[in-house]
Amino acid sequence: SQTDLEYSKSIEEISMGLIDIARGYRRNNSCIINKEQTRSFVAKYIAMRIRLKSSDNTCICPQICYHWTNPQNFEKIKEGDLKVPDGKIVKHVTDDGYYGKGIYTSNNPTFARRYGHGAKKVFVCLSITGKMYPATYPKDKGIGLKTGYDSHFNADYRDGRKNRQWVFFDSSQILLVYLTSLEELLFIHPMLEDMKKYIESEIINIK
Repeated sequence: SQTDLEYSKSIEEISMGLIDIARGYRRNNSCIINKEQTRSFVAKYIAMRIRLKSSDNTCICPQICYHWTNPQNFEKIKEGDLKVPDGKIVKHVTDDGYYGKGIYTSNNPTFARRYGHGAKKVFVCLSITGKMYPATYPKDKGIGLKTGYDSHFNADYRDGRKNRQWVFFDSSQILLVYLTSLEELLFIHPMLEDMKKYIESEIINIK
């Protein structure tokens, strides 16, 4: 239909706009944003914004998050995105996941650095948290996405400070943008903030 065509075209245009902003930072080849992943992220964002439009807007706005992993995983992640653990091909490093069996990120760039196993770089992402479930350990260890929610966060202090761990169960809610050192974050953050503002303004125009 004509509506579907206009919708798809908007996704494509917004995706390219995000990519152009991200690529504005050219130092050290740190930009790893991918066109296919960006399209999936934008489509997910639009769908979630429509579904949650009557609720608290803060849960829909894109958020910056970070993912530490062993350097031997870098290329595999860059080529195929972050994956939800299935216990076979993709596994959690140490356990079934204190706060759910999903993709773990943090809103703090140095939290979980130990999972980098000496890595000098961290994946910097935009994420769509949506409605977040307050998970606790051990009650929610290894569970899937809680019904009625879009992601989990740690609501206790059993493994670090409260609300330091964000768990996603759909890789399209996370957009890999940079793989970079902590020292470069100061220069990268303005691009990420511009990306957040851009997608919010463009989605509002679609509605």
